[in-house]
Amino acid sequence: MKRTKLYIFITSLIIIVLAALFFNLRKKKPEETIVAIERPIKEAKENIKEDSLIAFTDFVRDFNSHKAENIDRYIDPELGMMLFFHDGPYPILMISSTIKDEIDRFSQDIFENINSTDSPEYLGDFEFFKTGFFIRQNDGEFSLKDFDNTYTSHPESFFKKNRQLETSCNFSAVGISKGQTNTYHFYFKLEGNKLTLLGLSTDSVSDDMFANPKAAFIPFDNKGDIENYFQKQKLFRDKANNAYIDFDKKKDYLLRFSGRTVYI
Repeated sequence: MKRTKLYIFITSLIIIVLAALFFNLRKKKPEETIVAIERPIKEAKENIKEDSLIAFTDFVRDFNSHKAENIDRYIDPELGMMLFFHDGPYPILMISSTIKDEIDRFSQDIFENINSTDSPEYLGDFEFFKTGFFIRQNDGEFSLKDFDNTYTSHPESFFKKNRQLETSCNFSAVGISKGQTNTYHFYFKLEGNKLTLLGLSTDSVSDDMFANPKAAFIPFDNKGDIENYFQKQKLFRDKANNAYIDFDKKKDYLLRFSGRTVYI
């Protein structure tokens, strides 16, 4: 009899303990397991082989020679290349198989260190965050129609005829002049270690007209200050460009400020 009571007591105790554990587990929320997911960092560096980098290095060296024959060897004579520049205030868009006639427009040396991880960032006052020859892969981003055609007025057939320049382009680059006043934009076809120049444009930095901190500055507070100044000052000389404006003479002058043309 005692054994039976002991058996019943032990069995009941086990059942109570198991029941308590069961209900306790149900009430307790499962702990959240935080899994650290390592997200792959997107590499900015382009997948460019070493011999291809050498091709760009050779090109920059040849460009800095400022000899047309050294640059022309990168141009396909049958395909030609796009050239875009400003002749004074006039935007010129053209196709040529040689750079000979326009070589003087690209006379500034550019930085020779090849950079395939960054993009040029202009800080202002003729200073870039980093300097170099910035190259990157190009996937359909080169279009002749992106360049100002208002002056040259090429017809639609011009763009269709030179479509292969756009479709062949797989690399682009930005070269910064060593004076950090100009940028050169290059468009290439790269096959193995063979580099073909498809396009070249040049542009001044955005604050080229007023970035020089050494240039004389005349402060004007209002329109009256300007009018009073011009009453006394009639002659303005630009010694660097051998030019002048004389407001005492009745002449028409064409001035260009940040892309705007003003007639006086």
